[in-house]
Amino acid sequence: MQAFLTNPNALIGPTFANELKAAGLDGLPFSWGEDGQFCFDPSLPQVSREAILAVYAAHDPKKQPPNVITLTTDEVLNLLVTIGVLKQKDVDDAKTAKGATT
Repeated sequence: MQAFLTNPNALIGPTFANELKAAGLDGLPFSWGEDGQFCFDPSLPQVSREAILAVYAAHDPKKQPPNVITLTTDEVLNLLVTIGVLKQKDVDDAKTAKGATT
């Protein structure tokens, strides 16, 4: 494998694999790290490398997959109370002990 860092300041986010798949580039002999380092197998044609790097150039590392849900701590605690994992009194006591308010 031939490795090189394309841009030390550009990260790779969680949607990159889906973007490669959408471009028909999944399954090719290469890998990447979250830090923007790519490892290309020597057998990978230059045109494929350029296509991969074009997807990377258009990639937004902050973009989240559509099935990601962001919850606050209070929302998680409320959910755990609702499904019976925690008791409301225990949540309230823990918040009081930490000086938290709702």
